[in-house]
Amino acid sequence: MADKGKFYITTAIAYTSRKPHIGNSYEIVLTDAIARYKRLQGYDVFMLTGTDEHGQKIEEYAKKAGVTPKEYVDKVSDEIRGICDLLNTKYDKFIRTTDDYHEKIVQKIFKKLYEQGDIYKGHYEGMYCTPCESFWTESQLVDGKCPDC
Repeated sequence: MADKGKFYITTAIAYTSRKPHIGNSYEIVLTDAIARYKRLQGYDVFMLTGTDEHGQKIEEYAKKAGVTPKEYVDKVSDEIRGICDLLNTKYDKFIRTTDDYHEKIVQKIFKKLYEQGDIYKGHYEGMYCTPCESFWTESQLVDGKCPDC
């Protein structure tokens, strides 16, 4: 079959604040099915999945578990990989946002955007809602609370 070119597909990277759930399974199976179909069509497929391992929720859950945030996300990330294996899905790359190379490239991109003026210091006042990870101004609050929670 003739090579039809490259096809890149990715899942959203799973957030590691809690144990994996059915949504993680659904997404990886769906993405894997599309990747397999594209391979059958002759595309050079690259499939990426992984885990998002930063955030206030992770820090809080790690503290409750009596471990460091890194120890906490290592466990959850392994569980997510285990689901991928259990479901016989195949990915080309499993990215973790705590990987050294990932952190370095993010810092490099951030620095470039800052130097270009795309990221700048400013002033913003708002309330942070940990459960939904959103910032809200006082005028957006409902009875002094997050409008989404």
